[in-house]
Parts: sequence; structure tokens; C-alpha cells
Amino acid sequence: TEREEAVRLPDGAMVPIRIDSAVPYDLVSMNDAGQVLGRTSTGGEEEKAFIWNRSEGVRFIPEEVQLEQGGTAKIVSVHSLTNDGKIGVTVRNETGHHRGILNPDGWVLPISSRSTPRLTPGGALLLRRNLLWSDGRSEELPRGITRYRTPTQGAEFVIYPTGLNDEGCVIGFAFPSDIDYRRMRGRMRERPETTRGDPPPELPETGFPFLRLDNVYLNLNLCIPPGSPWNLRWPSDVNNQEQVIGYGLKGDAPSGFLLEPIEGEIG
Repeated sequence: TEREEAVRLPDGAMVPIRIDSAVPYDLVSMNDAGQVLGRTSTGGEEEKAFIWNRSEGVRFIPEEVQLEQGGTAKIVSVHSLTNDGKIGVTVRNETGHHRGILNPDGWVLPISSRSTPRLTPGGALLLRRNLLWSDGRSEELPRGITRYRTPTQGAEFVIYPTGLNDEGCVIGFAFPSDIDYRRMRGRMRERPETTRGDPPPELPETGFPFLRLDNVYLNLNLCIPPGSPWNLRWPSDVNNQEQVIGYGLKGDAPSGFLLEPIEGEIG
């Protein structure tokens, strides 16, 4: 099929994502149709939110949106994308910053939360990275995702989740326990609203990007073919098809990536 031909790429189904010859510095979410939500900044211009897919390329999202309660606001940051085109956003107007869900018709539904809203592809809401809200009820995610001991290396890692799908598959970055993780987490919290959730300025080389599936943690760099020029660094989101987006290095060049599952496994 056309999809199978697109998936089986020579470099192991890694698809670079580039916007007008500029590397997008943040890919934040992806739905089950393979649409990617991100933000880009080029040549000193203001950052712009966009939706990308393989067949149609880039569609930029208007900066000014309508609020459901009346008035307008400007999108400050985007956080997640659902299958039906809703986007988790933070907006700003004369009364301050507000969290909400941007509907495809351009209206923003407010969310009463101090946390950054992340929506799963099916529309469940992830708050504080470990609180899942769906169908009017909340569920605390298992604390087992916070620590992991590798069976081969005997080293301990602290897990920092960055995304979740509707099937409970978690992606994120594993920090070595010998670094000051709390200090790094504090630095991440101290950054401006527009950059929270982005990777730290410097990622430890001994850490690794992971995908947690059926309580098994997979190092994503060990899931691509040997000899691949890719070095995956920071996964941003995973959809219900277990496609993963994020950023990494292809050779020495930074690039956003889309990691495709192949024959039911992470490729």
C-alpha cells in the first residue's frame, strides 16, 4: 500500500520534518492520522504554531483566536493535538494567561487548570504529567513510570515522561540517577511558559529516550537499525499507532523526526 511504501524508508523509517528549510525547534504532539503539531522560529521572527503531515506539508495556525466566553486572545504556546483536530493551547489576553482547547472552528474552550494541558489522541486530558482526565473523571497514572533500573547495565535512571497515548504507552527521557535531577527539573520549571516541556539545554549523553509499552522500557536508539545516522535525543509525543515524534541529530545536523512502527514493533 502507499502507507507501507512510505514507512519502509532506507534509513529505518525515520522521516525528517523540516519547515521552509528551517529546522523546527519543537515538535510537540501527533495524532493517529500522522499530523504533527509544532512551533517554529526562523530568522528572529516570532514563533509560529503549525500542523504538518507527510502528504500536504505545513499549515500555520492563526495567532489570534476567539474565546468561548467572548473576546479574542493570542496563542502563546501549543501542547497537544487530538484525532478530531482539537489543540491544547495556552493563550494570552489583557486579563492574563489562560489554558484551553482550541476547536477546529477557531474557538477556545477554557480549562480550569494551572497545569499545561496535554490531550491524548482520543481526547483524554493529561495534567501535571501524571494525572489523566477523561469522561469527567480523573485517574492518577502509576508511579512505576518514575524510576527504572536497567537489567543490563545495573544503572539506575530517573524517568521523565513527556507524552502518553490512549493505550497507556508512555514516552520520555531517562536521566542517570547520578546527576542532580531535581536541580535540572527545577531549571525546567523556572523557564518561561513558552518553553516549559521542552528538553533541558543539555541532555546527559548517558541518558536515553524511551518508550514504555506493557511495562517494558525501550531505548529508542536501540530500536533503529545499526549504522543509522540518527541519534534520537528527545521524544515529544506518541499517538495510538505508537508513532513517536521528537528531535535528534542526523549525523551532525539537528532535525525533528517521526519514528514509524514497522510490522507491529517500534522500528
